[in-house]
Amino acid sequence: MRDIKELSLKELEDRLLSWGSPKYHARVIYNWIYQKGAYEFSRMSNLPAPLRKSLTDEFSILGRL
Repeated sequence: MRDIKELSLKELEDRLLSWGSPKYHARVIYNWIYQKGAYEFSRMSNLPAPLRKSLTDEFSILGRL
């Protein structure tokens, strides 16, 4: 499973767009990881549940900040 932190913001935006999610969600995810120190997608309460599930299925968040 790939660490989501390996993706640039642009790469994450592109991935989200390919899933049908708005690209601004990438900034929300970055904020959760880099500002709030989240290490589980399930904690990202302002993201839609289906997106959190897709993120959990595809990525991990390795190494707490």
